[in-house]
Amino acid sequence: MIRAIITGAFAVAILIGGSAASATAVKACPGDELDNCYTRSEMADFARIAVAMVGEFMSTIDPSNQFVPDAVYLIEDQQTVSDGCEGFVRNRMADAMSYFYCSADNGIYLGLSQMWEFYVSFGAAAPVIGLAHEFGHLMQHAAGIAEPDTFDEAIALENQADCVAGAFAAHLRNDGSIDKTEVKNLEKFLRSIGAAERPGRDHGTPAERANAFKKGLRDGLSACNSLANQTPISRDRSKISR
Repeated sequence: MIRAIITGAFAVAILIGGSAASATAVKACPGDELDNCYTRSEMADFARIAVAMVGEFMSTIDPSNQFVPDAVYLIEDQQTVSDGCEGFVRNRMADAMSYFYCSADNGIYLGLSQMWEFYVSFGAAAPVIGLAHEFGHLMQHAAGIAEPDTFDEAIALENQADCVAGAFAAHLRNDGSIDKTEVKNLEKFLRSIGAAERPGRDHGTPAERANAFKKGLRDGLSACNSLANQTPISRDRSKISR
């Protein structure tokens, strides 16, 4: 179970299908627990909660709001959105199964069908942690880390983003939003989306993803610097996420 803890301190443009989304009231879930509260048709509303939760964590890391995307794009079924990475990083438009950060336009693209799949398969915390992973890529871009040239570089950056997600999970745990049982479930989630051990993979294996997540969870955000031997994405702010 995950509980919504939001202060309203984070602001970012949220678009649906490329158009500005109208604001809606936060749904009242029993005990503020987000699991088993939202339906497929309400995933856009759930996405707003997820963005606020991760964004507020990013604001505690850097109050100057360096880690804010230009926009978060929510994509429904039968919709496609042209993104800045189409054609040189990705070979297709963003759609309802997308879940990625694009450094070319500093945007985060969330397919609501993919979000729903995470939600029903692994609980409400899973799509939120997946979003924290994408914010990890935003942090890499803000630090000046270039797009990877090799598969090994890509894997290192993906594992580092999983570590950021782990540091965010520690933040949720310390705030009482998730418990130890949910943390274990999130490890299972990361394992489920790991890549098979094969040549040409660009994401971590199930074990690599889980271990990177646990590193951030256990040692804090600054520990994630060691997973990609490039410009550090975080100064020593481990107290924030421990």
